[in-house]
Amino acid sequence: MSPRGEDSFAVEWIAESPDDQRFVDQFAVGDMLVAYGYPTVIRTNYIGLNPTMNLRTFKPRWFRTDILDYGRPGEPCRILKVAY
Repeated sequence: MSPRGEDSFAVEWIAESPDDQRFVDQFAVGDMLVAYGYPTVIRTNYIGLNPTMNLRTFKPRWFRTDILDYGRPGEPCRILKVAY
């Protein structure tokens, strides 16, 4: 999971009902999207997550890279400044 936007990724989520479409409609550009599933393809710079089992979104007000550094594998998270 990265809020820095280093790379692009794509997930598949098929809206088969009005409820599914309302679920998808809540997402917006700038949200942090977390996709859950099992990789079906792994290549250099590409992981296919098809089908996606679940999606979760965080609106920009709920994540801040100027306050919390989410770290990298093997690195700790760091608090950069207090939010208030």
